[in-house]
Amino acid sequence: MAQEKHCSRFKWRRTFAGAIFGSLLFASIGADAPPVHPPTTTPAQNSVLSKIESLNPHLTDGDIPNLSLKVHSLNRGAYDFFRGTTDLYYAWCIANCRDWCEAQDTEVLLHGDVHPGNTGTYVASPDGGPRLAYSLVDFDEVFFGSFELDLLRAATSLRFAAAENKLTLSDEAWREIVGKLVASYCETWKPFHPTGDLQRWQTLLDANARVLASPLVMRLLASADAEDATDYADKYTKGNPPERFKARRGKKKKPKDIMRPVSKEERAQVVAAFRAYRMHGESTRPDVESEMISAKVLDVVRWVRVGSSGSQGVRKYLVLLEPPSDPLARPSIFQLKEEPRPGAVRAGLASPISDAAKQPRRRAQIVAESSIYLQARPRRYMGSTEIDGRSYLVKPKDAFGKEPDTEDLDSAEALLEMADIMGRLLGIGHAKSQFKGDVTKLKTAIARPSLTDEILTRSDQCFTQFRRDYDAFRRDARVRKLDGKASTWLRDPS
Repeated sequence: MAQEKHCSRFKWRRTFAGAIFGSLLFASIGADAPPVHPPTTTPAQNSVLSKIESLNPHLTDGDIPNLSLKVHSLNRGAYDFFRGTTDLYYAWCIANCRDWCEAQDTEVLLHGDVHPGNTGTYVASPDGGPRLAYSLVDFDEVFFGSFELDLLRAATSLRFAAAENKLTLSDEAWREIVGKLVASYCETWKPFHPTGDLQRWQTLLDANARVLASPLVMRLLASADAEDATDYADKYTKGNPPERFKARRGKKKKPKDIMRPVSKEERAQVVAAFRAYRMHGESTRPDVESEMISAKVLDVVRWVRVGSSGSQGVRKYLVLLEPPSDPLARPSIFQLKEEPRPGAVRAGLASPISDAAKQPRRRAQIVAESSIYLQARPRRYMGSTEIDGRSYLVKPKDAFGKEPDTEDLDSAEALLEMADIMGRLLGIGHAKSQFKGDVTKLKTAIARPSLTDEILTRSDQCFTQFRRDYDAFRRDARVRKLDGKASTWLRDPS
C-alpha cells in the first residue's frame, strides 16, 4: 500500500472531477418534487410493531422467517431499533419537520440512513489514489430530499450511541457535538462554486483529507489494510482451496452468518444474474472485469446476516468464485442483496426516483450509482442485476470493510470526533451529488444561523420519541412471540 500512496495525485484529482461532472447527468433524472403526506393508517395499526409491518410489506414469514428476524434484530437495543427503522424516522419527520420537507430549494441526493456504522473503509475504484478509502457506505435508503434530514439522522444516531454506552452528557456538551456536525458540514459548502469545476473538486479533496487525518479513521484504515483476503474467505468457506460455503459462521456459540443451500433452479438464476450484472462508476480494466464475471462459480447460498437491523429480512445471496491467483485483484465472494423501496418512499415522504420519461428506475441501479455521487471515491465492483423481476445490488464481500461501532464512541471526545467525520462526509456527498434547486438559495439555507439549534432541538425530540417507541415495542407480546420464533430458527435453520 505504501507504493500506492505515491501514485499520481493528478490522476486521482482528474478522476474525482470527472465524477463530479457526471453527477450533473444524475441530477437531471431526479424525481419530481414528492408529496408530503403521512402513510395511511387504520385503528388496527396503533402499535409500533403494526406500523413497522405496514411500512415493510416486503417482509413475510416464509421458510426463512424474515419478519421475525427483523423483529429479533430491532429488539436487541434502542440503537439497533433506531438504525433499523428508517421508515418510522421519515414518518416522524413528516409530522415534525414539515418546514424542511416542503422546502424544495434545499433538496439534494440524500444518503438516507446516516449513522456511524454507515461510514467506513472499502477498496476504491482504481484512480491513482490509495487502494483503500473511507467515506459514507451503504446507500440502500438514498433519495432526493432536504439536506437537513441527513444531518438530523446523524445527530440523533449519536444520541443513541451515547445512550448505548450509558453516557450522560450535559446540554452544553450536546450543543458542542451537534455544533461540530453542522459546522463541519457548512465548512465544505462555504468556498463551494457550482460552476467552477477546478475549485469545486479541490474543496472536496480538502474536506476528504481532513476526514482521513482523523485518528479514528486512521485506525480503521490501518486495521483494514492489515487484513488478509484469503484468511477472510476461509471464515465463510470449506476446503483448501475453498470449495463451498459453510452452513454458518459464529462467535462464542452465537451465529453471525447463516448460509442456506439453494435449489438447482435458484442457483442457475443467481449465476445468470451474476454473469449479467452491470458495474457502475469507475471501471477496472475490461479484461479484469471479463475474467471476474466469467470465473467459475463454486457455490451459491441464501445468506442471513444475523447482526443486520436495517436490511434484515430482504433476500440476499452469496456467490463463491474460483479463487484468483492474486486475492487483491478481485475478491472471491460477492453478495447480491435485494433492494426494496427506501424507507422515505414507504413512509410517504418521497417519490421513487424516475428517469427522464418519469418511469421508476431499478432500485439497485440507483443504489449502485449513488456510490459514485455520495462517496469521495467510489467503491470498486459496485453494480446491479435482476433475479426473477427483483432488483439486486451486487458488491464484493471482502475483509477490507471496517466501520466504527458503539465501542469507538464511548466518550464525549469520541462523539465529537465522529460528528466532525460525518459532517464532512455529508458535505462531500451532498456537494458532489448535485442539487435540484437554486444553489444560492441552498447555500443560504445551509448557512442560516439557526441551523445548529434546529438540529439540536429536533434530534433531542426524535431521540425521545424513538426511546418511547422502543420501550413500547419491547413490551409488546407479539414482539416477544416473533423474537422467540426467530431465536428458535437461528438455533436450527435447517
